[in-house]
Amino acid sequence: AQPKAVMSAYNKINGTYCSNNYDLCTNLLRCEWGFKGVVMTDWMATNKGRADLVKCIPAGVDMIMPGDKKEVKALLKALHSNLLSQADLRAAAGRVLQLIMPSQAPSDGCPK
Repeated sequence: AQPKAVMSAYNKINGTYCSNNYDLCTNLLRCEWGFKGVVMTDWMATNKGRADLVKCIPAGVDMIMPGDKKEVKALLKALHSNLLSQADLRAAAGRVLQLIMPSQAPSDGCPK
């Protein structure tokens, strides 16, 4: 069906939170099943000792929900200390941009 977005769960699979699980978010979802949309965390999945915020992006998560200034600071700190790669961050941002600004064929100019 090619949904535009999916949400990861709070729980762990084999001891790893779903939002931190590369095999789940990237290998299975994107590579094996061909998902091309956005992966987001469940609401507050990175709070209260749950999934590691910094590990979400390299695992294949594109949006941390709900997102706040504290999380932005933590991601920037991880980026500047090389715990998070610029390539992973750009890939996630690119998928979010594709969600909100899908590319379309040029219009023929005719009203629909």
